[in-house]
Amino acid sequence: MLLLTQDWLFTVLGVVLIHWILPAKLRGAWIVAASAGFLAVYSPISLVIISALTTLYYFVAVKKDSISGKTLIGLILVTAGILSSFKFYDSLIVGATIDFTPESMDFIIPLGLSYYTFRCIHYAIEKYKGTIPAHSFGEFAQFMFFLPTFLVGPIHRFHDFQSDLNRKRWDPYMVAQGAERMLYGYVKITFIANLLVTGLLGIGIANISGSNESLYAYLSMVRAFLNLYFMFSGFSDVAIGFGMMLGFKVMENFNFPFLAANISDFWRRWHISLTSWCRDYVYMGVMSTARSAALAAAAAMLVMGLWHEFSLRFVLWGIYHGVGIVIWQNFQHVKPKLPQVKNKYGLMALRVLSTLLTLHYFMFGMLIANNTDLSTTWGEWHKMLFFWL
Repeated sequence: MLLLTQDWLFTVLGVVLIHWILPAKLRGAWIVAASAGFLAVYSPISLVIISALTTLYYFVAVKKDSISGKTLIGLILVTAGILSSFKFYDSLIVGATIDFTPESMDFIIPLGLSYYTFRCIHYAIEKYKGTIPAHSFGEFAQFMFFLPTFLVGPIHRFHDFQSDLNRKRWDPYMVAQGAERMLYGYVKITFIANLLVTGLLGIGIANISGSNESLYAYLSMVRAFLNLYFMFSGFSDVAIGFGMMLGFKVMENFNFPFLAANISDFWRRWHISLTSWCRDYVYMGVMSTARSAALAAAAAMLVMGLWHEFSLRFVLWGIYHGVGIVIWQNFQHVKPKLPQVKNKYGLMALRVLSTLLTLHYFMFGMLIANNTDLSTTWGEWHKMLFFWL
């Protein structure tokens, strides 16, 4: 894993030190050069793609005050087409797992492609809507070639990035906060996820195998969720901390999702940069044309599933969560007609119950994504849901 190597730590240290040593007018060029150099070493094909996209967007969108609907469609088709081609090829040749870390790409998905293509589409849509403020090509190039968010995101937005560019200055407190945030992320990845969850908890669960298959299946599912959360949120902490050390406040990607009271709330707390992107550009788009919250939710979750992998299991994963959101949406119409609990202990109990149901709904959905065939998924569900049989 690249983020856990000495090469990566020396890269972070070198990029940050040189960035603040250089005169202010050269720092932007350094960010672009350092990011391009990093890609040249670790993913030359990604360097070619991001350079081509940056050039394309410069001539078609950045240089212009606004773009037409046809131009917008063309940019989306080209950008999404590049990502889709690699995703489709990856699903055919490799059959990758959840695509949130570089090792899951198996050298098929170019480094950072899933993230910077969605940044491009965000930029194109906002340019069409006329919300992109005036900026230079250099600012756009820094937005595209921003090393901290290459490996694991988040999918940051141009408006926030430009605001940070305009007010960025040397702030030792912010740099220290960034270093602390990176350390916090590494503790999550190495100590909690790898040592405690994968190691010690994994050994304990393995001892149950054969004696209680239902409990073994359930604890394995919980372990998979804990590992995913601490690894993914830890990676995000590293990216956010790196960005802070360069003077940028990269958007948060997690907000204690295991405390969500419903599935809709969960998706506002989990992988926030992706879910907010799908909400703004898929959900709201479908909602404004079809006027159907159910269809909009299904479309957003389907796009989210395909973003991870072009496969039947992730289509089903998207449908599964879309159905969950639709059920929750319709429950809101029924809820006022039900008997209302006013006792504070009763309200607390309901909150705990709804939180547990939400968390388990997500964990059961993980089994769809983690297994290559439905029979295996159903077998795991059957062990847990019908453990008395």
